[in-house]
Amino acid sequence: ALRPRRAALLPVGLAAAALPALAAAAVHLQTGASDDPDALTVPLAAASLFTLVAFGVLPLTHTDWRRGPGALAAAAAGAAVFYPLWEAWEKSPLAPAVGLLPLILGAVALLGAAMLLRQERVDRASGRLAALVAMALMGAVAAVPLQLQDAWLTVAWALEGAAVATLSRKLRHPLLRQAPLLLGAAVTVRLVANPWALEYGDAGGWPILNWTLWTWGAPMAALLWAAAKGPRDDGLGPLRAVALGMMAIAVGFALVNVQVAHAFAVGSALELRDHGLVEGMVRSIAWAVYGLAVLGVGSWLQQKPTRIVGFLLVLLAAAKVFAVDLWSLSGLARVGSVLGLGVTLLLSAWLFERIVRRGDPRAEGEA
Repeated sequence: ALRPRRAALLPVGLAAAALPALAAAAVHLQTGASDDPDALTVPLAAASLFTLVAFGVLPLTHTDWRRGPGALAAAAAGAAVFYPLWEAWEKSPLAPAVGLLPLILGAVALLGAAMLLRQERVDRASGRLAALVAMALMGAVAAVPLQLQDAWLTVAWALEGAAVATLSRKLRHPLLRQAPLLLGAAVTVRLVANPWALEYGDAGGWPILNWTLWTWGAPMAALLWAAAKGPRDDGLGPLRAVALGMMAIAVGFALVNVQVAHAFAVGSALELRDHGLVEGMVRSIAWAVYGLAVLGVGSWLQQKPTRIVGFLLVLLAAAKVFAVDLWSLSGLARVGSVLGLGVTLLLSAWLFERIVRRGDPRAEGEA
């Protein structure tokens, strides 16, 4: 029998034996150096499973490793072997049920978290527990997006942020409390500042009920959930909620634009530029309506930054109508557009005055 200290090194030895084969097979498969890359699928999957057992399961069976780096290794094991296992899964008879893969990897991390809670009695602010819980949640929320394929990673990140924000009320580790903000920033960049985001899908499907509603709408809802359900008992709580809310507004504004592009798409590709007068006017109206909606939500939640952003969106829509759309019209159409623009500005100014200024005690005192 091995001594306890030597037994603790057993997972390291097993993993060290598997990692060279795993790394070599992954590089070989990624670069396509082999004449038949599919021939590496089985060895790569075997090496990945071997690494998952060595890093993700065996360290948790020994007390010394469970109390030390073994828990962190178990949390990282699923993420490390996900890609090669995904490649192998897609080429197997189980390909139609690819959503099971993240569930299995998440279950391994969940097992580790349960062992820490039951056998080690770790504190809920433990970093080891936070890492395992984050990995388990990622496996759970990534199952449906991966099964649907379209923009699955972006949607999974957004759902992970919402789930972690909710759970961080109970698990107080800074990793869980700041993860929604980092994930939200990554999701916002991928959906708002990514020039290739429109290539996630095509112009097929119904108006509104299409892939863009899932790709942008689900992350927007997840960001709003994270902003509303995140912890408030630390100094960064309110600031974190405002930041997540601004990210949700940005993603929602992108959703409005891609929905208009989808409705007026020419061919199978989506483009954000206006292809005609009607599309330009519809986009401007959509901006104004979205701005009024943000202004209304901000008033309901009594969040001054949200109300100000909504008012700015209305002004942006008005500026687009005045600077771009009106010059393509003539006669009564131009007069009607000016009247509609005036009514929109008056309504938004009235709402802004009643909600923002009258909601501010200092403004009431000045009045």
